[in-house]
Amino acid sequence: MDISLTNTNPQFIYILQHSFITDVVRVGASEKHPELIAQELSHKINLPGEYQVISSMHCANAQSASALIKQSIKHYQTAGGFYQLTPEHALKYIKRDTMRIPVTVTFNNN
Repeated sequence: MDISLTNTNPQFIYILQHSFITDVVRVGASEKHPELIAQELSHKINLPGEYQVISSMHCANAQSASALIKQSIKHYQTAGGFYQLTPEHALKYIKRDTMRIPVTVTFNNN
């Protein structure tokens, strides 16, 4: 599977974490490669450090899967797309919830 930074056709569910903020993750879905999202987000904020892709999942129906995952983790939400969860905890929710709907997934753990 080609998941190069220029490939915009596949959809991804991803977990990002800031290098200095370890108790909050960003969970989202996009057609953009998660590495590009991390780079863009790092440039937008006015903090030292950067966002890193903790995990990403190629998913044929990422938006539907993301909506289900965000419903499960809504109690942990701190701000739009950010959740007070460890990356491991967020990944457990993602794995569990993607098993509930018919999606094609491939996990890429960094």
